[in-house]
Amino acid sequence: MGGQGVTALSAILAMAAHLEERPVRGVDALGLAQKGGGVFAQLRVGLPQGEPLLSPRIGQGQVDVMIAADMVVAHGRFARPLLSPHRSVAVLSDGVAPTAEFVLNPETQMDAGAMRASLDAACQAVVALPAARAVENAFGDLIYLNVYLLGVAYQRGLVPIGSAAIMRALELNGAEVARNQAAFTA
Repeated sequence: MGGQGVTALSAILAMAAHLEERPVRGVDALGLAQKGGGVFAQLRVGLPQGEPLLSPRIGQGQVDVMIAADMVVAHGRFARPLLSPHRSVAVLSDGVAPTAEFVLNPETQMDAGAMRASLDAACQAVVALPAARAVENAFGDLIYLNVYLLGVAYQRGLVPIGSAAIMRALELNGAEVARNQAAFTA
């Protein structure tokens, strides 16, 4: 997972997995502030009442589903090696957010087409949509973007956790419950 609200979404999904009595392990990696570095979360979810998971880290080529609010982070050096053209599905917002490099050098070019081609080659499938625009129009705030993308992934059958557990985890999180639930079901 990458983009705004990543660590919160990771905690919400971990709680939802816990509610379904699934073993879950995760790790978050925070980059520098103001788009100076990416924010990532890796989350491993096991079968209901399954064996404990030993490691929180996902190995190279082992990602099943990647949810990414930021194409720059999704195709970057930390996320892309985890993808596999034989198993990975990426669900992402197709926009390109400015990075620290862009702030320091406004002449920097971000080639969304090349990033998308890189992800297409690295994944079995890519679901890219103008999610940031949809969320901004519907909710007026991009903070709901990752929850919206989770909903897109869920609607495509890519999330191994039930909607009731996700909705309950959003409730337990306590932050803008109704709006987050609406973003998930949008």
